[in-house]
Amino acid sequence: EFVTFLGFEVNDDKCEGPFQAIEFLGILLSTEGNQCTASISEDRIVVVQQKIAEIRRLGALAGCQVPRTLMEGLLGLLAFYGQVVYGLSLYTRYANALLAKAKGKYLHLTDKVVQDLKMIVTVTRLYNGRKIRLDRVEIKWEWFSSDASTGKGMGAVLDRRCYDIGYLELFTVFWAIVLWGKYITGKTVVIRIDNNCVIGQVENWWGPAAYIPLLRQLFYTCVQHDVRLRPVYISSEDNIYADLLSRDRVEDFRA
Repeated sequence: EFVTFLGFEVNDDKCEGPFQAIEFLGILLSTEGNQCTASISEDRIVVVQQKIAEIRRLGALAGCQVPRTLMEGLLGLLAFYGQVVYGLSLYTRYANALLAKAKGKYLHLTDKVVQDLKMIVTVTRLYNGRKIRLDRVEIKWEWFSSDASTGKGMGAVLDRRCYDIGYLELFTVFWAIVLWGKYITGKTVVIRIDNNCVIGQVENWWGPAAYIPLLRQLFYTCVQHDVRLRPVYISSEDNIYADLLSRDRVEDFRA
């Protein structure tokens, strides 16, 4: 059941068991101890490390020309491994943007891509193994929502706590976790957001290149407090409390 829970289709003809640890499509699944974990073997991390080393070597040569197919192969692997390496997609955004923009068979590596390549193996080893509890993940269902207003500012609500700030939608989520992460440590938290773009960014740790630095800060803060976010949509009409704060209507909020 936990294999199906991970999103894999089970082929009974290819299954053996019972075992506490198996490798399925390159991913190690283990129920040793009191948790189920999915992770990548060290051998496969070394393969990623070797591919990155080759790309960086070619990028450092005169002309900095890297074969497009080499980068595509690496990003394909990382997209798959991102299923079990929490936040890995944050370090592939610039490379994917480079592929989408560049034409021809060779790529000229940007400084941002080079910096991400330096971090990928470290991040993979650090966050390898997405823990999955065999019982249902505890979710904090108390009211947690955020909102932003281009004319006034932003607002967020967690139960009876509130804070109004003056930036944009995604920053509201980040700042709410900075303020209240200590109250929701170790939980998967439902956060209600009235912006589908932000929901997608928080769900997938992915977004426009300009948003990646802020997404990374949000990711680091969530890791620091051991918090997983589960964003869900709330209509602007129903997002009353956070909307009042975002429009600087604090007295109406308190009323």
